[in-house]
Amino acid sequence: MFAEDLVRGYRVDIWDDVSKTWHSLCQRSATYDLDKGTLVVDVDKEEGTVRLAATTSPDPTSNPDIIWLHETLVSWLGWSLCAPPPGRTIGHVEGDHSDPVTDASAEVPPGLRLRTTFAALPGSLPRLRYGRKYWIRARVADLASNSLELTPLDFGPEHSAVNARLYLRYEPIHPPAIALFKPNPATTETPAEGESMERMAVRSFNDTPLLNSVSTFQRTRRVAVQSRTTQRDAEQHGLLDRAGLVDASFFAMLAAQDNSLAEEKVLTAGPLAGGDPVETGYAVIQDGAQLPYLPEPLAASIAARIFDHPAFPSDKIIVIPVYAGTVWPDALPFKIEIYDAPGDEPRYDAPSRTLLIPLPKAARATLRLSVKPTRHALGLLGVWNWLTPAQRTQAVTIDGHTMTLEEMALQGQHWMLTPWRTIELVHAVQRPLITPDAPKISINRDEAATFALPTFVVACSVASTDRLDLRANWNEPFEDAAANELKNVSRTDHAFSVKITDEHAYAGTLEFLLQAPDLVRAGGRFHDRIATKLHEFHDTRYRRIEYWLEATTKFREFMPSALLTEGGDPTKPTETHIKVTGTPVRTWIPCSAPPPPPKCCTWFRRLAGFARMTRRPRAVGAVVVGFASTSIGRGMPRDTARCSPWCYRAPRSQVTRTTSRRDTR
Repeated sequence: MFAEDLVRGYRVDIWDDVSKTWHSLCQRSATYDLDKGTLVVDVDKEEGTVRLAATTSPDPTSNPDIIWLHETLVSWLGWSLCAPPPGRTIGHVEGDHSDPVTDASAEVPPGLRLRTTFAALPGSLPRLRYGRKYWIRARVADLASNSLELTPLDFGPEHSAVNARLYLRYEPIHPPAIALFKPNPATTETPAEGESMERMAVRSFNDTPLLNSVSTFQRTRRVAVQSRTTQRDAEQHGLLDRAGLVDASFFAMLAAQDNSLAEEKVLTAGPLAGGDPVETGYAVIQDGAQLPYLPEPLAASIAARIFDHPAFPSDKIIVIPVYAGTVWPDALPFKIEIYDAPGDEPRYDAPSRTLLIPLPKAARATLRLSVKPTRHALGLLGVWNWLTPAQRTQAVTIDGHTMTLEEMALQGQHWMLTPWRTIELVHAVQRPLITPDAPKISINRDEAATFALPTFVVACSVASTDRLDLRANWNEPFEDAAANELKNVSRTDHAFSVKITDEHAYAGTLEFLLQAPDLVRAGGRFHDRIATKLHEFHDTRYRRIEYWLEATTKFREFMPSALLTEGGDPTKPTETHIKVTGTPVRTWIPCSAPPPPPKCCTWFRRLAGFARMTRRPRAVGAVVVGFASTSIGRGMPRDTARCSPWCYRAPRSQVTRTTSRRDTR
């Protein structure tokens, strides 16, 4: 027999630096009910025990000796280890997998006529709070439940005042959540085309160039609300205490603020017809309403940073207070509003609790919201306390700005401590802000190439243009053999497209060279790291051609379906209303190869002699004899009659009768 064979379990004690006394976590009062009330035994005070859990092998057939046992003996969450906490619990029914709310009670095996009721002894437990120091010990209980008696002082080797450890929070301080705005009970500002909960957009319908300088009247709003916490988390932060004790008056508040934000279903349809709308649920909050839940305990103010705004530096932080004349749990939401106002700067308006962010046309910015912790809140975070004092004052450089880790953390800019929520802000435009008028288009063509290399330098709004399309028009000669005449057919072709991207938002290879702000060079072969763009003709002939550029907006997904479709039922997608067209430029596509020599393709009999026909050459301006009359050998008899010679004449290539009657052998 070994010592562990006599161990029934353990009785765990806790020491805290406030009471400076050892407390038993296993003391309780008990009631034992035998045979449904036949015998009821009440015990005013006793101590239970905790022990290691029994376990079996997960694979008894192949690995009977391999078992898994959790390394933790106990985990203290602020209540007794041998009595259930107050309140009801969530159960589970195996049949229908429902989770009903039931009273807390121990499961009794069938046939055992015993019911037990345990409760923690009043005043026997210390309060578990962040920032306090605790130390733990265990007393062995034998099979007869005998152990050392609880003493408020150390037995000897504990050294509780020296060994006590800080109880710290290892969860980060959560950023605000986003909800839809309800200006009144009957109205909800729902996301429009291209928007979501964390993507806000205003739109300028600049259908003509004159509207590019006209401000839009659209405004888009969302509401930032503090993240939700639990009653236990609030209690461990000490927010339910008054004068060191739990205030019973808070229980009514806990019951009232145990709800979620209201949810509304919104039908969202795609830009094209034919599909059913999709129902999406969004959290909403009415203007001026209070939060229906307990907010994040450590959030006293919010740090807002705006990135990629053309008129606001990204290192500037806008501080938004969470409480304005109120205390926890009455945290106040604030609105986020974007609009078009040239010359205005982002700011926080305290009377209306609104973060106002003006956005110029075609701007895309990122709003980053995080909690700005106090020095006290920072000291409660376990991850921060891993650092030594020297490490906290270590200087780091991010985006060209040098600061210490402590300064970064206190500004709410350390993602391990205060992660942020990002919201995309967009000012969408119907058409690109600059019409791509190319003053000149240079043409290069290699020898014997069937394609040309158009190159151009053009003004282009990089912020509002998704792509540039080079289009062409020319007259193509067409020979109608049935009518024996040559016609001109107008041809329109799409030469190539150039994707217009921002190097900060696109990880691929650029298809253009940015020579100056909103001045791009593209097409042809002019840079080793930029893909060559070519216009394929499938032949080597000369052409007189007209080129022009079309620019398509980068904000297609933010436009209403009426601008993206045309026709009746069903509708068809179109880009007519979301692009601008530049002025045509006339130029020449040179011939890249000499014409081939004429070849005899067939003989035919005409009148009294024989004739031969040649293929019409492709060169411009050549005159070639079409066939020769009479015999030319090979045993063919010479005919005294002569056939009229014919010829091809380019560029019309019209077959005409010549005035000469000379034999053309």
